[in-house]
Amino acid sequence: MAASQQTADAEQVRWNEGYSTLEKVYQTQIDLVNAQIAEIQSRVNYAKAVVAAEGAAGTFNPHYGIVFEDALKGDLWKGPALR
Repeated sequence: MAASQQTADAEQVRWNEGYSTLEKVYQTQIDLVNAQIAEIQSRVNYAKAVVAAEGAAGTFNPHYGIVFEDALKGDLWKGPALR
């Protein structure tokens, strides 16, 4: 994503100096947004994979302080998150 940001910034400078076209500036902005979307999706996929792995290993509940009996009663709130 850093490369897309640098490309977009450089194209904007070229536009400001009169050496670029609006179409090129627009396309580099689209490329930057697509790179940002891809990064966010990668982070979401990673978080899902971590949760799935912890669930499969049976470490999710203890790691986050979830007691099975409390979860069954619907009483998971214990105040501010403990870390």
